Amino acid sequence: MSCRNPGGGVWVARRIEYHPPGAEYLLAGTRGEEEWENATYNRYRALLSLIFRLGIENQKVTANPAKLLKHRLESAGRVRWLTTEEDCALVEVLYIRPEWVKRLPDVIIALNTGMRLSEQFDLDWSRVNLDLRVIWIPRSKHGGGRHVRLNEHALAALRELLERNGGRQSGRVFCDVTITDQKRHEWFNEAVAQAGIADFHWHDLRHTFASRLVMNGVPRRTVQELMGHKSIQMTCRYAHLAPAFEQEAVDTMGREWAAKVEEAKAKHAQSSAA
Repeated sequence: MSCRNPGGGVWVARRIEYHPPGAEYLLAGTRGEEEWENATYNRYRALLSLIFRLGIENQKVTANPAKLLKHRLESAGRVRWLTTEEDCALVEVLYIRPEWVKRLPDVIIALNTGMRLSEQFDLDWSRVNLDLRVIWIPRSKHGGGRHVRLNEHALAALRELLERNGGRQSGRVFCDVTITDQKRHEWFNEAVAQAGIADFHWHDLRHTFASRLVMNGVPRRTVQELMGHKSIQMTCRYAHLAPAFEQEAVDTMGREWAAKVEEAKAKHAQSSAA
């Protein structure tokens, strides 16, 4: 499709409209030699469907053949979190370089709030209430707003950043973070490598927050709210991290059932004796 031919997109859409299997071929041709993950395929499928929907609204095409493409089953996703030993090793390494020490509040806030990268580094002081210990995210990934609660560690880190800002609660909270740095986090990757921590990225700080909540017995609905998950299914991928609490739940049920059985036996014995 040529950039110099704005009508080319309409031509391709109409060809696919009249020959629906072409949508599958288009996606296959887009990925080339690379084998896509199911999640990537589904995103492109959704994009293609949106293109046809807009085409229908603008009377360029009459049908949406992308709807015929099957949604592929996606895996629950990778869950990687910091162990206590890795946590200590990372903090120790961050104190090695002055430029890394300066970024310690960034890490502490990520670890103790579970905010998404964009939520954290787009944060403005006007959305932070240190007295109420809460952050307001007006638009999260799932489309709605949400509150982020602050524990004492996150609160202390924010106060340090406020002090660096001259005590002014205006402007960006993370004013020293560039767009390139926000996307790549090269300094963080280098620190993680120096700490000897394998296969760990910035987003895994969010996984660590969720994992620790679950391992400490926090109810899944509460974890869902704290993480800003749209559905409980997203939260359930951390469920396996709390086997002790699941075991306690089934043991409690077993004890209650046994008690009812014993009660029934006692009533039966009394009835027989009479």
